[in-house]
Amino acid sequence: MNGSTPQSIFDGQLDSRGPYGEPTPPQNGPEEMLEPLSEDMVDLNTALRDLPQPDEIKPSSGSMITGETETSYVGVAHWEAILDSISMVRDYVEDQQERDQQAPQKGPALLVGQLDPITKDQAIAAVPEKSITDQLVLRYFTSMEAGVVVLHWPTFQKEYEAFWSNPQATSASWLSLLFGIAALGAFIFLRTEDDIADLDGEPAELVDMLRNRTAQCLILSNYTRPTAYTLESLLCYLKCEYVLSKDTYFPVSILLGIITQLAMRLGLHRDPIHFQHITVFHGEMRRRLWAVIAQLDVLVCFQMGLPRKIREDISDTLPPRNLVDDDLDPQMLALPPSRPETELTRVSYTIGKLRLASAFGVIADRAESTQPLQYELVKSMDGALTDAYLRIPPHLQVRSMDQSTLDKPDLIMQRFNLELLYQKARCVLHRPYLKESRFDVQYRYSQNACMSAALKLLEAQSTIFRQIKPGGLLHRDRWFISSLTTHDFILAAMIICMHLHYQMNESSSPISWDAYDRINAATECPASRETLTQALETSYCIWAEHKAQSSEAQKAYDVLSYILGKIKPSSIKPHPASTSVQPQYMDSMFDDGLGIDWGTWDKQLQDAATYDFLGQS
Repeated sequence: MNGSTPQSIFDGQLDSRGPYGEPTPPQNGPEEMLEPLSEDMVDLNTALRDLPQPDEIKPSSGSMITGETETSYVGVAHWEAILDSISMVRDYVEDQQERDQQAPQKGPALLVGQLDPITKDQAIAAVPEKSITDQLVLRYFTSMEAGVVVLHWPTFQKEYEAFWSNPQATSASWLSLLFGIAALGAFIFLRTEDDIADLDGEPAELVDMLRNRTAQCLILSNYTRPTAYTLESLLCYLKCEYVLSKDTYFPVSILLGIITQLAMRLGLHRDPIHFQHITVFHGEMRRRLWAVIAQLDVLVCFQMGLPRKIREDISDTLPPRNLVDDDLDPQMLALPPSRPETELTRVSYTIGKLRLASAFGVIADRAESTQPLQYELVKSMDGALTDAYLRIPPHLQVRSMDQSTLDKPDLIMQRFNLELLYQKARCVLHRPYLKESRFDVQYRYSQNACMSAALKLLEAQSTIFRQIKPGGLLHRDRWFISSLTTHDFILAAMIICMHLHYQMNESSSPISWDAYDRINAATECPASRETLTQALETSYCIWAEHKAQSSEAQKAYDVLSYILGKIKPSSIKPHPASTSVQPQYMDSMFDDGLGIDWGTWDKQLQDAATYDFLGQS
């Protein structure tokens, strides 16, 4: 640590409204959407208790995945449960799991005890010199990281300057927060390939050191007895572990479980209005903190194939208000009115995503439920989801890249994250009725909604991966793409494949595309055969380019290449980025011609879906 004279470099550099600038106004209104089937918002938990439960869609028991040294369960709404249940991919999944288990798995340092204890003096000495730390802190706060909203910038700035004046007066929990913020700031520098002035050494080494110091200071502060900034520090550490993993990383959900339990231990699940000793300022910051934790609970647990921990009936904490940091002050006696939602602030994204995540959480609960699902309840959940989507502020509504050329890349990614969450939720909700819709017109809406959502997911995949290439609008922020998006895109591709298979089986000839198109029109499918196959081919090419980066991308490539090869063999060609040979075990997973074991596939996928992201959580 450098003991230089305290001096803030932040004055004038961090607008209280956040680093957004003026977003490009949308040239068109919101995209045309399907009409919701319910006119009013309903209490879905009450509906679950009161409605009868006919045997329309029977629940599944999920999947138990067993390897040589490890056994794990994933719920029916997880895409690995789908793959495990289908003969055409089961062998591949098992082989991959064995390879994964044989690789060294260190796990988060905070949980597995890899690090030696550290003293407060040692922690202070490990803080990079001020000129470097200033850059890291500023980079984090000027990003659109979702976790930034849980910190009040003016308050942190005062505490930061006080730290450099008198480091010994700083608590261990605040030191862990500083290390966590610095680690995430360094990670952004690393991923964007920007230089950190005055840094001797590699940025990757700096990220790893700061992440470990975050864990050591959390242990030093005894994080199991949370105090000020314990949860904020844990969230920073959670994000560090998440962004450093290319694939789904189960220990992240363990960390999140700890955070969730500590949050409820502090009473964050109850609105501060119930407790007179909580100040107005701290009450609003608690709402922001709970909003971020509740979203993560839905998204991360669903990605891991496990039920979420936070249900609506255990929490009455209100959403945070749409306020900028300058609207808040620790000494304030009353909260100002919320700014209009048409005004973009740092909290706007959190508010919009919380609404969608809450609606999706109810859908995910039903996907994991052991009770049959009545279609009337599906209509109610569809209405709640559509209502949340319609309330997304104009600034955060997805738009074409031509309309986004003047917008910041992280704002563009926020728009995509909200859109992917909405379309993923539609797939999960309506997928069980995709097969039945061919015989019963009452399910035709679900067919249209599911197919439309699947196509929009693959359209988003194509746009995002095109824009993260050199010269694209998202190239510098390509690190936002995470393992969560992989789940959404796999789900969408499989739904389209199944739809093509169903329709071809009903035609007079399985390979008659003219007959397929006639059936497609008769069942009011929202897309032509050419549109569907082109979307699959584009997705296949994307996975071929990126399959070396993660095992999940490799799985997506293997499965999609075989499925697409059976549906339209001419579309499968050697890809310039692909040098691998198709595993021979796949051959035994198909019958002659188009005889993919779709019956087994559909049995699981009928109850299943895949999960989304978040480049930003």
